[in-house]
Amino acid sequence: MSLVTKNIFILTLAFVSSQIENRRPVHLSAELNAQFNAIAHECIKKTNNTERVWTLFKKHTFEDSDEYKRFIYCGLTTSQFYAENGVPIIEKLFELFKDDDIRQVLKNCRASLIITTPVETASTYFKCYTENSPVYMSLT
Repeated sequence: MSLVTKNIFILTLAFVSSQIENRRPVHLSAELNAQFNAIAHECIKKTNNTERVWTLFKKHTFEDSDEYKRFIYCGLTTSQFYAENGVPIIEKLFELFKDDDIRQVLKNCRASLIITTPVETASTYFKCYTENSPVYMSLT
């Protein structure tokens, strides 16, 4: 990775991280938090990853790496919010997100989604969500 690319990457991460302050949290039940945590740790093992990917997810940060994309795919398909082909199941996401502004982002991201490989499809949709969502999931 060139120095320019690294600098752009760092600036992008800083920008995205700063944007979480402008978003409202979605608080999940203790049961749902526990389920997400269990799935995350299962997917860390399945994808031969570290806790770092789960930390990025909880910070509502997207990383354009194969490791992170595999983790996203595993977590979102295991939780059954995405189908095995990487396409989000909008109805399931609507069960989690009730507000109209969030649902509009989910619909817009789905409408613009280009379906490729399952991992790329899932991570592209998740990236769109993280960049455009007015909320972040407050995970513990």
